[in-house]
Amino acid sequence: MVKGIIVLCISIFFFALAAKMRSSLKQDAIKRKQYNKTLATIVQVIYSESGNVRYDVSFWDKKAKVLAQTDYYSSSTKSLNPGDEIEIGYYYIDGKIPRAVIYDNRIVPCANSVSKFYIFLAILGAVLFITALLMMIR
Repeated sequence: MVKGIIVLCISIFFFALAAKMRSSLKQDAIKRKQYNKTLATIVQVIYSESGNVRYDVSFWDKKAKVLAQTDYYSSSTKSLNPGDEIEIGYYYIDGKIPRAVIYDNRIVPCANSVSKFYIFLAILGAVLFITALLMMIR
């Protein structure tokens, strides 16, 4: 019985985590629809431990030069280099921190895989929930 309650608590944790991730991704999507388009120059290419790529870009916003980071992009598309001029969309997190999204058909954002992770957590929570119910019935 105690094991069933522990598994039930873990399943509820996974459900809550999946709901929080989904909510966060929806808020990010809303913010991204409100960004401005401009041209930017790649300043730096940063590789993560997983091999994915993030870019630091600079652009002009209201007569001020801004340095922004992009989201991570798939490691299979390492075609952009420092000095390349690209089209971006930019927005500010909490009105202060600049973020950029690259408009280029050659690169694939990693956010697509993150959005599927919350679905995995929800399924894992459902399996654990059913397991917990079966454990408590016995």
